[in-house]
Amino acid sequence: MADEVLLFRYSALTFNGHRIHYDRDYVTRVEGYPGLIFHGPMQAAFLVEFAREAAWRRGAEKIYLSGVQRCSKAQSSASTPMI
Repeated sequence: MADEVLLFRYSALTFNGHRIHYDRDYVTRVEGYPGLIFHGPMQAAFLVEFAREAAWRRGAEKIYLSGVQRCSKAQSSASTPMI
């Protein structure tokens, strides 16, 4: 699961300096989100890895993803997982 350090490192790796990904005070007080926002491409990478591990014997050749909703750290730990 992603944590604050991973979100910060992914931001640096992808040259994405938007504070919603690594500055909890900014994202909650200024932007009004419940927590840090996961990167869409990072969500896709996690999903692809999950699919690869779960269904590698089935021979899946393609995975289709559609980012339709933001996912914050607060949402991912709720009873209904977002990732």
